[in-house]
Amino acid sequence: MDFDRQRMGLDPSFTQLFVARSQRLCYYVEGIVEKSTSASFETHGNLKKRLEHELPRKDGIRSDFPKEARMRFDTFKREVYDGDQGIDPLLVWTSIQSFIKGSIEATMKQSGNRAISEEEFLNTEVFSSGRCSLSIPQRKIVYPIYERYTRFLREKGMWDDCDRILALLLRLEHCKATDSEKFCSIKASKIYVDEVQDYTQCECLLFFYLCDGPDNLFLAGDPAQNIVQGVEFRFQDIRSVQYHISKDKKQVMRKPKKVHVNFRSHAGILKIAGSVLKCMIEAFPKSAEHLGIDHGVFVGPQPSFFENVDVESLRDLLHGKLSGTVVLVHDARIGYWKEALEYPLIRSIRESKGLEFKNVLILDFFGDLCAELEKEVQKCWCDLLLRAQTDGLSNKCPEFEGYLKLLYTAITRSIERLFFVETKQTNPGTAFARWLTTTSTCWNSRNDENHPSSLSEKVLATKNKVSDVEANVMTKDEALQAGMQLAAAVGGEATNDVTASKTLLNQAMYYFELADEPTYKKKVQVHLESIDILANLPPLPKLQEGVEDSLDMRYFDLEFRTALAVEKLFKEGLFTEGRDLCSSLLPYVSTGKQQKLKDEIVNPLE
Repeated sequence: MDFDRQRMGLDPSFTQLFVARSQRLCYYVEGIVEKSTSASFETHGNLKKRLEHELPRKDGIRSDFPKEARMRFDTFKREVYDGDQGIDPLLVWTSIQSFIKGSIEATMKQSGNRAISEEEFLNTEVFSSGRCSLSIPQRKIVYPIYERYTRFLREKGMWDDCDRILALLLRLEHCKATDSEKFCSIKASKIYVDEVQDYTQCECLLFFYLCDGPDNLFLAGDPAQNIVQGVEFRFQDIRSVQYHISKDKKQVMRKPKKVHVNFRSHAGILKIAGSVLKCMIEAFPKSAEHLGIDHGVFVGPQPSFFENVDVESLRDLLHGKLSGTVVLVHDARIGYWKEALEYPLIRSIRESKGLEFKNVLILDFFGDLCAELEKEVQKCWCDLLLRAQTDGLSNKCPEFEGYLKLLYTAITRSIERLFFVETKQTNPGTAFARWLTTTSTCWNSRNDENHPSSLSEKVLATKNKVSDVEANVMTKDEALQAGMQLAAAVGGEATNDVTASKTLLNQAMYYFELADEPTYKKKVQVHLESIDILANLPPLPKLQEGVEDSLDMRYFDLEFRTALAVEKLFKEGLFTEGRDLCSSLLPYVSTGKQQKLKDEIVNPLE
């Protein structure tokens, strides 16, 4: 931003807008760039609120999006999704938000409900397997759920993020056509967007509308790190947005530049991540074409591998020498491991995307995985890791792409110390141990100077015994910082799932206990009580019942518990959390109380 400002000299008309989902990041960037009255720093949420306030209204375009009526993933999963369909609810949600409603093809439709048809969704020329990973049979399951979802929104008077963005786009088009001076005052000369991987195509289109052409957009992100539920991101999808709105189809957006210097994790961790990435690139070249190998700026402790570890020894280790280490496991096994280890810092790999931890232990990645795999598929793992056999793997075992991405994600959560632990003896686990701790696999014999495993004769990790582990020393400040990071992650737009919020807060509580911080422990406890209310909300009342005073009697207990929780939140300074809890209560009270809550709490705290 400083460079662009210097390049433009003293041009008073040059304005800059920095956008991020995190308020903390906006504050941070604002603090490090040179001060200027022509630069503004806004969260994506605040940007939408400002535009809704400044843009002229138009008949037929919705302009009111009350917070309490917003559809979130947890509400979708609870109220709309049919769990007997045999497809993960998050995949359905992502298909609706990123493709059926949030794709550029849907957004650019000139009439109707601005969503793609079932025929288009099933068309692999429109949504190729590289863009939408669902098979045709899975897509046939998803579309009827989308139709049920649309009916639900209409009946309940609710809206989702796609509806809100589309309304803003239509109002921007109307403003451009009717009040060009106003439109120019809203735009920025150059826009800078961080974490762009967390935006759908229709959300990215908003940035294009707010500046003059793609050359005035600076977008930064990592497609391997998108954490917003419902977003499926590829950088070529950004270029597709530009193609669809450009009058000159020969005008092509520049290819993204890649930055591979990592200032977070050390070289030992990044070398393993790079090796996994190389496996994925060779076996699945289309899916990994945007990912590059990161290089660290400092050397740290070499990652460790432990095999055939008994559960009791591992439990003792986590409660002793490795206290404070975050354990990452497969989604389906998180319940088992929480009970078996009696340890609070156990997370699924998927829910840890976007987070970082000082020390990470990846538990039974292959041991738990192989319980579901046939012997022939397990043999493919051995062929890949030991013999570098990638030919035909994308057809024989297409699920490997997801497994390798999952492993890559788990590895890159670690900042300082990384441990691999296998409690079960499996052929793929043994092959992985050899791949990590020796130089005798076919990957090492290659003369590919760009391959991480050939850059050095040193092994990627060392094989250790549990008794040899050095004690993990986490200072009070480090524990406090880790707890604050987890607690802050609850408040972002990325977290729409109350279950995930509860997990984050419980783990933040563990770190605050390590740091012996009673003030933060109290804040987390109060926040957890409010999350419990959100997790146990009754089904939404029908829209026509929203004006009945009888609502007060039917939901009196909910109203009473919410009032007590909001009072506690405000006492702890958690005003945003209190406001959001009040917003969640609105559909369950009479219209008179709704208006009072909005006037006295919700709107003043927006």
